[in-house]
Amino acid sequence: MNNIRRRQSVFTSLVILIGMTAAIAHAVIFASDALYLYSGGMRIIDNSVLVLYTDPFGESLGVCNKGAFWLRQGPTWKPGPCTFILTIHRDILTIERWLQTPEGKATENSNQDYQGYLRSKADNARGRISITLPTVKESPALDRTSNRPPPRGINGGKIGHNRYFRVDLDHGTATQIPRDHIERDEKALNKN
Repeated sequence: MNNIRRRQSVFTSLVILIGMTAAIAHAVIFASDALYLYSGGMRIIDNSVLVLYTDPFGESLGVCNKGAFWLRQGPTWKPGPCTFILTIHRDILTIERWLQTPEGKATENSNQDYQGYLRSKADNARGRISITLPTVKESPALDRTSNRPPPRGINGGKIGHNRYFRVDLDHGTATQIPRDHIERDEKALNKN
């Protein structure tokens, strides 16, 4: 009797294992909204701006790394508002860099403690401005080149097209621009 159960168990496990290895992973990658920040007509290229945004877990602060912020266009995408906080600090640490500090290494709750670090950097901010993005329907992507094929083993591919925005923190506007405008600005910055 035990022998029969053992064989049935082995057979069931084998069927499950074969089924799992034969299954093709179905995953999709959603396009992004890239927000490039400007102030005084100049592109911000340091880590001096924080963003307060809502994610599925609630409100969070994030660093606009090198003056840019990326939002995924998936099912949880919201047009905003995103509140940008102009701080007096020039080199706010990303979570990866913060985790390498003594404070980061000693933490037991890295996300909560990192949020505390960011809140302390938001104190005495030079300004705050909220921006709401247009929906994809209101402002379709300007660059609609075909998406690259998905990586091997993923048959879902990429949904949508990336959108690129010039976010003017002085006037509170988000204007969609072609990607080559961002590349042109980056080349000009690299020359300086």
